[in-house]
Amino acid sequence: MSAKSKPLPARGEPGGPLERQIILRKISQRRCDRARRGLPAATPIEWLGWEPRRPPAAMPGASALSVMAVVGDVDCEGFIAGLLEFVHTVPLEDRDSWWRNLTKTLFFRGSPTEHGAIAWLGPGTAEQFADLGLERFHETLKLPDELELYVPGGPPTGRRMSLRVATKEVTGRAYLTHLQHVLSEAYLRSFLRPGDRLEVRHEDNLDPVEEIPAGNRDFEARIASDPRSPGCLRLYANLTVVPALHGAP
Repeated sequence: MSAKSKPLPARGEPGGPLERQIILRKISQRRCDRARRGLPAATPIEWLGWEPRRPPAAMPGASALSVMAVVGDVDCEGFIAGLLEFVHTVPLEDRDSWWRNLTKTLFFRGSPTEHGAIAWLGPGTAEQFADLGLERFHETLKLPDELELYVPGGPPTGRRMSLRVATKEVTGRAYLTHLQHVLSEAYLRSFLRPGDRLEVRHEDNLDPVEEIPAGNRDFEARIASDPRSPGCLRLYANLTVVPALHGAP
């Protein structure tokens, strides 16, 4: 793993735990608010080349949709590539319902030999997945310090995307869950695009003050409860655009 993160300020100091929790709660609430609004209806003109139209909004009273993943022997790069290939194929008419359900995905242990190291099912309703008789995924994962890959589905865009992921005291299933949410939601809202170069780096911990500067909205974060500190939130992953160097092609 990478070098240890520097110690965080003590309670009451500038940038201390209270400030961090306020930042995380605001971002978490923003995610819930945008899920209720549904996917945006407009497509920025520069993206029309790869996504000609946005998904229609879910009809009132439509069932909440979830995804199920049956995981075999999968590595980090294979999981990311398979996830993004799956999200790319989700029917337009199902995307909004899955988005409004906060891209809920359940991970199970299995041998998806016909589908490679992982099989993606859905989106569907909870009833569709209720009788499959599979055990939840509880395996540990070996993670590289860093890796790079291109988002499948299109030619290189020239954009570089940086994904930093916290791994200290994170279980294998939690890691897959956090990675799935941040990448699926970034892709569905077109922040992450086919052909982008994705640079993944694993850290022990992520500091929200450093990762998410005040006023910056150009990111996709994964925030969830911290089992080490009941009642507190933790930043598990953060996706940002790497600024292009001046004069670079």
